[in-house]
Amino acid sequence: QYWKLGATPAPAARTPRAHSTNVVIMATSVVAGSSLLLTKNTRALVGETLPVEFVEYLIFTLEEDDIVNSVHDVKTEVLGLDTVRFKAEIEFNAEAITRKIKNLYNIPSPESAKLLEQMRGLASEEGAEDWVMRNNAMYQTALSSELQRIEDILKRHLAEAHFKTFYIDLELW
Repeated sequence: QYWKLGATPAPAARTPRAHSTNVVIMATSVVAGSSLLLTKNTRALVGETLPVEFVEYLIFTLEEDDIVNSVHDVKTEVLGLDTVRFKAEIEFNAEAITRKIKNLYNIPSPESAKLLEQMRGLASEEGAEDWVMRNNAMYQTALSSELQRIEDILKRHLAEAHFKTFYIDLELW
């Protein structure tokens, strides 16, 4: 007898038929509200990919960069409402990176003359090996900084799309 707990329903609500009707109405309201919330938030709960047009725009933006030859195997996932995961394989333009490291945009140039002079100064196998190792170390450092620069480009575009948290995984192709 729930009416003795302080709530005093109208006398008609005390009948078993009225009580059953009230229970059905309340249960229907709860089920309808729950299903509305679940369908509204399904995307946030399950996760989905970024729209194809936006992914194509990001790929186009990256491939417009002189350092990037191509972008492969792109996978995206929206996690929650403001978090995105972007995974891709990047094929870098090794020649463009080398030109950037050595400042070799015009040949002949003072930079290309300096490079030729360094190579002419190689008098032994050890000297040649040392020269190759130093240049490979410079290339690896430049490649790492270019990878970071590409990630920053992606983060800027994703932030413009109102994402706050980014998980970006770029690998060499």
